Amino acid sequence: MGRRIIPLLLIILVLIPYASAASVIDESQPFLNPAIDYTNEVPQEALLLAALASTVGKTVNTSVAAATVLDAVNTLESWQNPDGGWGYYRGSISTPQDTALAIIGLTTAKPVVEKYAGESAFNALDTSLRDGRAYLLGSFEGKGWGYIKDSPIEFYPTVLSLWALGELGLNINNSLVVDSASDYVANFTDLSPDYLALRLIAFKAIGHKPVEGDLQRCSELLGSGNLSGLERAMLTYALVLYEPFGFDTAKALTVLEEEGQHNGTYFILSGSGAFLNVDSLTPTAYAVMAFSLLADELSKGTFTSPKSVLCSELIKSQNPDGGWGIYAGGASSAKATYYAVEALHYCTPLPEGVKKGIAWAREHLESAEDNALRAGTITEDYYYTVLTLARFGNLSDSERVELINFTRSLEYAPGQWRGLFSIPQPYETAMGLSLLQALGDRSSRDVTAGKKWLLSLTKGGWGIILNPLFGVMTAENVPTTV
Repeated sequence: MGRRIIPLLLIILVLIPYASAASVIDESQPFLNPAIDYTNEVPQEALLLAALASTVGKTVNTSVAAATVLDAVNTLESWQNPDGGWGYYRGSISTPQDTALAIIGLTTAKPVVEKYAGESAFNALDTSLRDGRAYLLGSFEGKGWGYIKDSPIEFYPTVLSLWALGELGLNINNSLVVDSASDYVANFTDLSPDYLALRLIAFKAIGHKPVEGDLQRCSELLGSGNLSGLERAMLTYALVLYEPFGFDTAKALTVLEEEGQHNGTYFILSGSGAFLNVDSLTPTAYAVMAFSLLADELSKGTFTSPKSVLCSELIKSQNPDGGWGIYAGGASSAKATYYAVEALHYCTPLPEGVKKGIAWAREHLESAEDNALRAGTITEDYYYTVLTLARFGNLSDSERVELINFTRSLEYAPGQWRGLFSIPQPYETAMGLSLLQALGDRSSRDVTAGKKWLLSLTKGGWGIILNPLFGVMTAENVPTTV
């Protein structure tokens, strides 16, 4: 990160999830509170309980959330079998994986029960958890757990059992069962995204370091667009556990927030996951737990503000001449300098480097104009130099008029500027119109003509014009369209 220019978009991206955690938690309540009453499946009930319990004290509806948590605790306790375990449904045969999820949900709810329900309810919950712990330990098959007691061991029930035992205080240092099962889980390769998330979560719970490459793969998967809502929510929760204030975590939380916003209510939609066939309950639970965990980390006050770190890194990469390169130490670039100056305006107090960046742009203007004259059009060098001065350089009226006239002098026709093939192109024209407006020329014939011409070219995106006579345009692309 420190070796690359960080434009405004990246700073905003890092800050958004930290400012949005509270709103996501509040907006999840209209979904979580009723949903927990309508499921009859132990895994969903348990994960919804864990999610809702994690929001108590962080939402304006804390009293409602706490009451719902207490009801759900009573429900899960009533579904517990005489052997101490839980099945997929109430009354069904106990399984390690369903028992583990019930323990995870109930353990998360313990502080809520202790605060809002009194000693009797807390003791009853403690008894329920002890019985669940005894069932899990009694179902252990030497290296792990199977889908039912006395069956061959498998990854999924083992990793969930590890997570649950970790929540109960067992770890690789105080439990031979946990230590042995962690070795079994660590040996799996090429895990699906949801299983990868579960291994990271379970290993965090039992104090086991992540398997080499797991965190990197987690970040890479979250950076791709090929995840279901469930997979994305699980991986994001796992990443927050390890790197709550990392840049990749900030990006993942931003995407997760955007995917979950639905008319003022927060919930995640998903298709079938690898281990649970769900629509929205399970992914929403993991997503809310991720934001609640972030809120817990923020409340500790032991982190360095991502904003201050980014501002500092950006200043460090400024060249001695006052500009910025595309990468740290590279030759100063008008484009990099513009984005650096723009981004630094979000830093408090305003860094001294901003003045140096603007001074560099002023010094560079003559060279940028010469290059534009030689090209016979608006170049990126000229565009970003003038944009920096127009937005941040406190130009006088006469300076603005001079730059407007120079920009117009580069026109091929009113409101059109040349580009590839020495013919009017959308990209250069967009830069020209942007400069005229930034310089205060918003309603001239050039702006009107340019707008009309651009809108005549396409009903979708913009790209490169091949034939100006017939208006043939190809290769629509994001930069031109933006």
